[in-house]
Amino acid sequence: MDKLRKEYPDIAPTGPTHVRAVRYGDLMFMSGVTALGTSAYGKSIVDQASAALSKIKNILGKENASMDDIVKLTTYVTNVEDYREFEEQINNVWAEAFNGEYPANSLIGVAALAHEGLSIEIEAIVGF
Repeated sequence: MDKLRKEYPDIAPTGPTHVRAVRYGDLMFMSGVTALGTSAYGKSIVDQASAALSKIKNILGKENASMDDIVKLTTYVTNVEDYREFEEQINNVWAEAFNGEYPANSLIGVAALAHEGLSIEIEAIVGF
């Protein structure tokens, strides 16, 4: 099976050492997506979550897929307490993005993300 390396520079550009996604058969593994390059960058975790999910949705649109095709997310946050404080609002962002049909998701607290001002990063695995 061929691995197709995918880039979406108009939606979520990447750095020089990785690609945005790799499609392998009926699966696509998406690198972490953040609010970097959006008006939500440096704002609340809720705003950043919404921006990251919007980027993911736009990438999926380029692949003729939808949020319903996501089978697994991994969500990294720099402050779990901040996440908990705004959990109801974040849950509303998730509910809107997934219409109540949620994928598996892991929440992982990390010391930092790649750029200062980022508080959340989301990876996705998509099934076609």
